[in-house]
Amino acid sequence: MVAQLACADCSRLFPTKIGLSQHRRHAHPTQHNADKLSRVKHSGARWSQQESQSLLRLANNLYPSCETQTALFARLEQYFPGRSAISIKTRLRVLNWQAQQDESSSGGPDQTIGQIAAYSSEADDYSVWFKQTVDCAVSLLESHADSSLASVDLLAFARGLQSGIMTPEQVLSLLDLHASRTFPHTWKTVSRRRRQLAHRMPVNRKQIRRANYAAIQTLYHQRRKDAASAVLDGSWKDLYKGNCGLPPDAEQYWKQVLSAPKHVDSRPSRVIVPSDWSLIEPITGEEVGRTVRSMGNSSPGLDKLTPRMLRRFNANVLAGYFNLLLLAGGCPPHMCRARITLVPKVHNPTSPDQLRPISVSSILVRCFHKVLADRWSRRLQLPSLQFAFLHRDGCLEATSLLHALLRHSSATASNLVVARFL
Repeated sequence: MVAQLACADCSRLFPTKIGLSQHRRHAHPTQHNADKLSRVKHSGARWSQQESQSLLRLANNLYPSCETQTALFARLEQYFPGRSAISIKTRLRVLNWQAQQDESSSGGPDQTIGQIAAYSSEADDYSVWFKQTVDCAVSLLESHADSSLASVDLLAFARGLQSGIMTPEQVLSLLDLHASRTFPHTWKTVSRRRRQLAHRMPVNRKQIRRANYAAIQTLYHQRRKDAASAVLDGSWKDLYKGNCGLPPDAEQYWKQVLSAPKHVDSRPSRVIVPSDWSLIEPITGEEVGRTVRSMGNSSPGLDKLTPRMLRRFNANVLAGYFNLLLLAGGCPPHMCRARITLVPKVHNPTSPDQLRPISVSSILVRCFHKVLADRWSRRLQLPSLQFAFLHRDGCLEATSLLHALLRHSSATASNLVVARFL
C-alpha cells in the first residue's frame, strides 16, 4: 500500500514527498516559503572584535543574576539577534571566559540593555579623551598664529574648555558666531531670468563654431572627463546652446521632494557595541595636511573657500580648529548650510526629474569629514559585497558578479533571486 502524504494547506494527498513539495511550491508559495525560512539556520557569520568585547562585558555583568550558565547563555541570546545559545557558549569558550562572581558588576534581573551598556568605565574613557583632545587643541593653537582663521579666538575657546569655564554647548554657539564672521556666505546666485538674458544664442556658422570652441575649452579646463566624453559622443556640436535655464517648475518640484516628511525607521538598533575612541582621537597637523593635499580642485561652498585657499592656512591651526569641532560635538549651524546644484542626468533635460541635486558644503566641513572618513575606512571592516561609496570600480565589479551569477544559474538550471536597490 502506497503511503499518502497530505498537504497541510488544502488536505490534498500525494504519494511522494517530491510531489507534495512541488504542489506546495506552486499552489501555496507564501506558506511554502515561510516554512523554508523558519527552518533556515544562522549562516555562521564570524564574530567581530566589537561583538566579542560586548559579549565578554555582558557575560560578566549578567552572570551574577543568573543561576546557571545555561540561563546565562539563554539571556545573552536576547542581546545578539541571529546568534544561538550554543554559538554564544562556543564563542565564550574560545575567548577563555571564566565565570567570576563580581559584586561590582552584578546587575539585577530587571536591568535594561541601556543600563548594562552604560558601564562605569565609559565616563572615565570620555574624561580621558576630553582632556587629551582639549590639551592637543590648546597646544596646536599656541604653536602657530593664523589671522585667516582668527586663531586667537579659537585659542580662547580651547582654554575656556580646558579650565572648565565654558561648556561644549557654549563653545558650539561661539564657533557658529566665529564662522559667520570668518567665513561669511559670499556666494550670490544668478536668477534664471538673468542667466537667460546673459546667454546670447549664435545665429550663423562662424559664431556657432567660435561658441563651440570656447565651450569645449572651458569644459576641458573645468572637467577633462566631461570634455572627452563630449568629443567622443558628438555632443560637442550642441555645446554652443549652453545652459539656457532650468526646466519649467523645477524649483517647485524639488521643493516638494526635499521638504517631504521624513520616514522614521522604527526597527530596533543594536546599541551594545564597545566604544572605539581611536576613531575620534585628537586630530594632528599631519592628518590635515595630507587630507588637504588630496582634495584636488573641489568646488567651493557658500563661503567660496577652495582647496587652494585652504592650503594657505596653517595645518596645525586647522587641526586645532577641527579638534574644537570634536569637543563641541558637531559643526556650527553656519557651516552646515550648503548650496544645491542641479546636475543634468541627460543631455538637454526637459523635466525636473531629469536633474540630480548635488549639495556643495563648505570646503572646511568636507576636509573635516574626510579626515574622519579616512580613519573609519582604515579601522572599520566593510562588507566585501558593498560597492557604493568606496574607492573602487563598483559598477564593473557588480556587473561582473551579476554576470557570473546568471551564468552559474543557467549552467546548473537553478533558481536565482536578484534584489536591486536604487
